[in-house]
Amino acid sequence: MTQMKFQISAITIGFALIFWFSAESAAQQAAPQTRPKVGLVLSGGGAKGASHVGVIKVLEELGVPIDYIAGTSMGAIVGGLYASGMTATELEAAIRSIDWIDIFNDKPRREDRDYRRKLDDEGFLIRYKLGFKDGQIQFPLSAIDGEKLHLVLTKLAKRAVGINNFDRLPIPFRAVAADIQNGDPVVLGAGDLVSAMRASMAVSGIFPPVEIDGRLLVDGGLANNVPMDVARQMGADILIVVGFPEQLKQRKELNSGVSIVLQSIDLLVAQNSRLQLKSLRSGDIYIEPVLGDLGAGSFERAGEAIPIGDKAARAVAARLLPLAREPDGSRVAVARPAAPQSDAIKVNFIRINNKSRLSDDIIRSRLSVKPGDVLDFDQIERDIASVYGLDYFESVEYQIVMEGEKTGIVVTAKEKTQGLDSIRFGLNLESNFEGDSDFNLSVRYQREAINELGGELIVQAIAGEQIGVLLGLLQPLDPATRYFISPFFQYLERNVNVFANDSQESEFRVRTAIFNMIATRQLENWGAVSVGVEKGWGDSDVRVGTPVQREDNFDIGAFFTRFNYDTFDNLNFPNQGTKGVVEFKRSTRLLGADDEFNAVKATAQTAYTWDSNTLLGGLATGVTFDGDAPIQNLFTLGGLFNLSGYQIDELTGQDFGVGRLIYYRNIGARPGSFGVPVYLGASLEAGNIWQSRSDMKFDDLILAGSLFIGLDTPLGPLYLAYGHAEGGKNAGYLFLGQTF
Repeated sequence: MTQMKFQISAITIGFALIFWFSAESAAQQAAPQTRPKVGLVLSGGGAKGASHVGVIKVLEELGVPIDYIAGTSMGAIVGGLYASGMTATELEAAIRSIDWIDIFNDKPRREDRDYRRKLDDEGFLIRYKLGFKDGQIQFPLSAIDGEKLHLVLTKLAKRAVGINNFDRLPIPFRAVAADIQNGDPVVLGAGDLVSAMRASMAVSGIFPPVEIDGRLLVDGGLANNVPMDVARQMGADILIVVGFPEQLKQRKELNSGVSIVLQSIDLLVAQNSRLQLKSLRSGDIYIEPVLGDLGAGSFERAGEAIPIGDKAARAVAARLLPLAREPDGSRVAVARPAAPQSDAIKVNFIRINNKSRLSDDIIRSRLSVKPGDVLDFDQIERDIASVYGLDYFESVEYQIVMEGEKTGIVVTAKEKTQGLDSIRFGLNLESNFEGDSDFNLSVRYQREAINELGGELIVQAIAGEQIGVLLGLLQPLDPATRYFISPFFQYLERNVNVFANDSQESEFRVRTAIFNMIATRQLENWGAVSVGVEKGWGDSDVRVGTPVQREDNFDIGAFFTRFNYDTFDNLNFPNQGTKGVVEFKRSTRLLGADDEFNAVKATAQTAYTWDSNTLLGGLATGVTFDGDAPIQNLFTLGGLFNLSGYQIDELTGQDFGVGRLIYYRNIGARPGSFGVPVYLGASLEAGNIWQSRSDMKFDDLILAGSLFIGLDTPLGPLYLAYGHAEGGKNAGYLFLGQTF
C-alpha cells in the first residue's frame, strides 16, 4: 500500500514538472523581447563640449534612441537643452548663435545701464571698482556673475516651463555638480532646469557658486566629469559616452603659479574621469572627439567643435546602428522630442523676490510685462538688463513658473555679496614730450542704496596737478528714479595757462569752492535734463610769468540748465551711438557773483562702425554774451583732437568752435573680450577760439590733424599720438584718460 502511494505521488510530481516546464516555455515564447535602454553620457570640457551637439546630430540621423541623459558642465548644458525638447538642428543653431564673448562679459551693455551709472564713467576713473564692507575691501566671488548665461539658458529652455521633475522631461535628465564645501558630487534631477545647468557649469573663479537646497554648487567636473554611474542608476543598460583626451601640461610648461593651479584642477578632473571610464562595459560605446588646439576656453570657436563631434560619432557608426534596431530586426520607433511649445506664454502673475535693501518698486518699475500680457522674451531680457544696469545687484534673474493652471514670472534680485559700498581709483596722465606733463590720482568712495529709493553718497579726492575734494548726494525721488536731487560741494585747485605768440606767457593757480544744488529729470537710460544753482568763492594768483589777467578773490553765483544725451556703447572708443551736451549758464549778481555773463556750450559726437573700422564725427561750440567771462570760466582749445599740434589748453577765449572727424581701426582684441583692444587711427580737425563773437569768421578756422595708436586699457584710454596744425604747430602726446 505504501509503495502504491509512493508511485502515485511520483507520477503526480512528474506531471506537475512537465506542466511547469511547458508553461514556462510557452511564457518565454509569448513574452516580447525588449531592446536595451540607452543612456547618453556627456562629459565636461568647456568649449570642447560643443562637440556633443555633433554627436547628437549623428545619433538622431541614425535613429539611435536615447532613453536617459546625464551631463556635467558643458555636457549638462547641451544635454539639458536636448532633454528639454530641442531637436539636434535647433540645438546646433542655438549653440552657434550664442555670442560667447559677450556671455563672458557680464558688465551690462553701456546702452542698458542706468544714466547715473553712465555718469560714473566720466572723468578719469578706472572702470573697475572694489567692494567695501565691514571696514575691509571686498573682492567678488568670481570674475563674472553669470547674468547673461542665465538669460540665454532661460530663453532656450522655455519648453521645460512647469517641469520640476527632470524625469518628466521628453528625455529623463540628470546634471552633476560639486558641493564646494565638501567636494561631494551632487546629482540634480529636480527643481529649476536652468539653475541645474548653471550649477553644473559654475567653473570656480569664473562663475559664482549656485545655491540649491542650501548647498553651494560649482562645476561638476571637479567631482564627476563623466557621470556614467549616474546614467546607469537612471536605468541605462548600454551607455554612449562622449569624453575628451586628457590635456595635462608637461613639466616644462608648469612655469608659473597660474599654470600650477590650473594643472591641479585638471588633475582632479582627469582622476575622476579615469575612475568612471574604468567601468566601461563591452556593450558601451565611447566617443572621443579630437579637437586639437581647440581648448576648454576657446568658446569663440565653439562652432568649430560641432563638425568634429559629428566626425567622431560617424567613426563608430557601425557600433551605433544596432542600437537603432529592435531585437526582431525592425527599426526602433524613436520618440522624437516634444513639439515646440508656442512662444505665446501668457503671464498671469509677477512676483518679486527681492534680496536687497532696496524697494521692490525699483525693480517692478523697470518691468514692462504686466499680468495678462503675452511674454516677449526679448523685452523681458531688456528689462532684466535694465534692473541689472542699476549696478546694485550681484544677479537679477527671472524664472517662468507654473502654479496650478497659472503661469507667472518670478524675478529674483540678489544684492552684491561684497556690499554696496565701493572704492574706485583713477589715473590721468598728459605729456607733450617737451617737459610739460600733468599727472593726477583720484579715489572715490561711493555708498549706494543708503535708503530704499537708492540714494547714494559720494566722496572723492584728487591729488596731483589738480587738488580737490568732492562731497555729494544723489537722491532719487521716485522708485523709477526719473527724478532726483543732487546737493554737492566741490573744492578744486587747478592751473590755467595763458599763451601769447606761441609761448606760455603766464600760469595762474585758480582755487574754487562751490556748492551746487541740482534737480534732474532722467530720460529713460539715454539722457537727462537738469536745472541747478551754484554758489561759491575762489581766488587766483600767478605762479609763472606776468599777470595778464587780474589776480584776486572772486565770488561765484549762477543758475544753469543742462541737457545730456548719451547712447555710446563705449565711452573711450565708441563703435555706435551718439553723445551730446547742451548747457546754459547765467552768472548773476543776484547770487553774489562778481561777474555777470551768459554762456552756452554745446557738444555732439556720433559714431558709425563697419567691420573693424569706426568714424567718429563731432562738433563743439561755445559762446559768451551779455558780459565777459573771467579767467576761470574761459573756453579752451588745444591738445589731441582739440586742434592737434597745439599744446593742451593753449588757446583761451570767450567763444570757440571746433569740428573733428576721427577714424580708427581695431587691430587688436575685440571690445569686451579678455584682451586689450588696440586701435590705429587719424583725425582731421578745424576750429578756433575768439575773444568776441564779432571776431568769429570761417576764414579764421585753423586746420589740424593727428595720427595715433590707442589702447582701451583697464586704466582708461591710452594714446600715443602726433599732431600737426597750420602755422607749423607740431606736438607729440602721451595721454592716459578721456580726450573727447
